[in-house]
Amino acid sequence: DKLTSKVKKLIQESLEKEPIDVKITLNTGKSFSREIFNKELLKLYEKLQDEGFFKISIIRESFPRTDLLGNFKGMGTREFYYFSLTEKSKDYILETKRDKYSKEEVYINIIRTYTAELEKVTDIYIIPQTNTAEATATFIKKNKTPFFILEGDQTESFTQTVTFVKTEDEGWKIMDKYWKIIRLVY
Repeated sequence: DKLTSKVKKLIQESLEKEPIDVKITLNTGKSFSREIFNKELLKLYEKLQDEGFFKISIIRESFPRTDLLGNFKGMGTREFYYFSLTEKSKDYILETKRDKYSKEEVYINIIRTYTAELEKVTDIYIIPQTNTAEATATFIKKNKTPFFILEGDQTESFTQTVTFVKTEDEGWKIMDKYWKIIRLVY
């Protein structure tokens, strides 16, 4: 119908100006000790390493062992993972910055995992009292990168509520920037 077409057009115009690039954060540098690192996540990192996008190293560090009273009991060894992105992954990295809260050399990387394209619009609700409207939009996941395997949601599409506001001079506009989607991966 006419309303659905109008809403679809508004969303498409917004996507042309600012595509929905869905991103994850991926930490590189020194990581958790090998004993406590998430084994399922490590398998995904190993797959990325096999494909040449990621490198996993093991760091061994010595430390003084003490008893409960603080008396020296010899030297111990701990193992840590050290993760890095390869040259092959650079096309998917949108931003890298040092983690200012870590004592260690840790970097936070924002990496594109896919681009979302509008598939359909359903359930449009107009709220005249507030000059707003909401629509349910379904997006298809396109242009998946190798890092898509780190996405928690491995489905082919997702549904998102899009909010619109009616302005006096420009008519209906998308109110929220719903495409600023970033998921955390540790």
